[in-house]
Amino acid sequence: MIGYLHVCRPNRVVLVYDLMEPMRPQVDRLLLGFVRSHMFTPSDFTLRDDGVCRLHPQLAQEMAARLALDDRVMQQVVSAFIQELRTIANRGSSERDGVLLAGVGRTQ
Repeated sequence: MIGYLHVCRPNRVVLVYDLMEPMRPQVDRLLLGFVRSHMFTPSDFTLRDDGVCRLHPQLAQEMAARLALDDRVMQQVVSAFIQELRTIANRGSSERDGVLLAGVGRTQ
């Protein structure tokens, strides 16, 4: 529920959105290729009563299957993200330690 890049909101798993960001260019490239190669028809979409237009579930599943990223790419992104979080945590920890050490020996 804690995010680094995205705003934390109730019932929103923002860490997932954070992990998605490094892969966005690859996914966008794949998605644009799909959009360019697919001839869309009205049956590819559903329109809800409130006016929201969505891809037909069958087409959405087809797109998800075609756009799936290799597990190795996902693993690299997650590993890099974890390393970045550790770096930030260590930097914050040493900054806090420095503040504590600077205050040692001072009289009030």
